[in-house]
Amino acid sequence: MSILRKKVIIVTYHFPPEATGGSSRIYEMARSLQSLYDVTILCPPPTYPFTKYKNPKYLFNKENVKGFSVYRLWNFQPTKQYPSLFQRLLYYGVFPIFAFFFLLSHLHGVSFVIITVPPSPLLITSLAIRLFRKKLIIDVRDFWIDLAVSLSYIKKDSIIVKLARKFEEYCWRKSDMIITNSRIIYDTLNSNRNKRRNSKVKYFPFSVDLNIFKKVSGSSTEKQIVYIGNLGSAQNVKALIDALPLVLEKVTDLRIQIYGGGDCEPEIKSLARELNIDKYIKFNGIVPREQIPSILSESTLGIIALSSNNVVRYALPTKSFEYFASGLPVVAYGSSDELELIMSESGAGLYVRGDNKRDIANAIINVINDKVALTQYSVNARKFAENNTFHSLISDVQTLIEEK
Repeated sequence: MSILRKKVIIVTYHFPPEATGGSSRIYEMARSLQSLYDVTILCPPPTYPFTKYKNPKYLFNKENVKGFSVYRLWNFQPTKQYPSLFQRLLYYGVFPIFAFFFLLSHLHGVSFVIITVPPSPLLITSLAIRLFRKKLIIDVRDFWIDLAVSLSYIKKDSIIVKLARKFEEYCWRKSDMIITNSRIIYDTLNSNRNKRRNSKVKYFPFSVDLNIFKKVSGSSTEKQIVYIGNLGSAQNVKALIDALPLVLEKVTDLRIQIYGGGDCEPEIKSLARELNIDKYIKFNGIVPREQIPSILSESTLGIIALSSNNVVRYALPTKSFEYFASGLPVVAYGSSDELELIMSESGAGLYVRGDNKRDIANAIINVINDKVALTQYSVNARKFAENNTFHSLISDVQTLIEEK
């Protein structure tokens, strides 16, 4: 006699084949929950990076991906790599409304729902979840409103921002559990003004499949550095491009592989041509997730890039643990306290505070030219991944759904 497994729905903007940190995090989260639950993913058609995917020919589509039931609901897809504010509002506003009505007819028999944010408009779906008195878990990956303000997408004192903050706070307060992959966010949510929320905030670091993300046997390492991820304002890959002429003066046979896409891709490519280093750089676009371990195994050094904006001080890019698990030495830069802490604890490479091109260049040169350090960084990276990807999400969830 078969035992009926409890059901969980994950509501997210990003899911494979999209090449984003959020997509990878949700995939790995769903995979870990899959051992005990029937997992359903509710998401839009693949959209980000903008213009990289074809417009969907459907309003609703059901797929099976690695054992997950994936429901994709139509969403507005921006027509430019750097969309106007109006197009962004449509992109962020349409899907949550469709998802709300979808949940109204699909919450029967569901034990709990996970909503992963950003973007904050996705929290609209929490109204349907609470209406049916289902357990609600909110996955907070960054403070999206603050980031949107810092990037000048919306004005700091606008009525939209004020209402969004109040609604976000309301949803956090009404949730049954809040999980985050950032200890900085964890500390912020557990600050004195949020004292009543303390017991339900859980630290859930990114969990990477160590059997897939590892040094691929037989791979020959090339003298190349690799960046995999978004090419957006928050990542500031432009700072890497600015630093490369200084690097290439000292390491003339170096190659640079960049995978992914985003708002700043045209600007980054233009800068590479302007600096006359485009012949050293290959822009590969988006690649399937299953190809990433081989790409990392063939590289000498991985780059983790973030902006120098203090708003990203809590950011921990998903690629960090993918690089670490693959034994890839790292040079990271930006103004993330979280990333600086992880780099210090892991001993997997060098961290540059800020985005000064000379500091970034010196860090890359020092690592690339030190074979002893490269070996040690590689060992440290893998060891850190093995010791830190374990998480207690399943046990926390089981405790939650058993509560009356």
